[in-house]
Amino acid sequence: MKKKITLCMVLSTFIICAMLCLTNCSNDDAPTSVFTPEALKQTTWQAQMTVYNIEDEIDYTKQSILQFTNESEGIYTRTNEEDGYMWNTDFTYQVNGKIITFDNIAGPWTVLEYTGTHLVMEAYNPNKMVWTLKKMY
Repeated sequence: MKKKITLCMVLSTFIICAMLCLTNCSNDDAPTSVFTPEALKQTTWQAQMTVYNIEDEIDYTKQSILQFTNESEGIYTRTNEEDGYMWNTDFTYQVNGKIITFDNIAGPWTVLEYTGTHLVMEAYNPNKMVWTLKKMY
């Protein structure tokens, strides 16, 4: 009789522990944003390009707006910070893993960080350039 009670207690303890372990396992992790051409499609980003000198100090920065109209084309809006004059340049781009290549914007650019609303890229032409983009819409 004692063996039955001990066996039942051990078995009950095992079942309770297994249930606790299984109920504590969940997939509550936030989904990871994946950098793809589809993720950029029909989005607009406020951009700041920081250009560094040979000593890796900031040489200058420039503000712009990038509109990705589809999976391979967009509009680059630049501003002359001295007089406020703005102009648009059409561009095409390709995404290959963590590399984005623009047809007429220095690069290729390596994606360092992408969250869906924040994008940081780096290129060398020949000096280091970092482009930080914040999604507007």
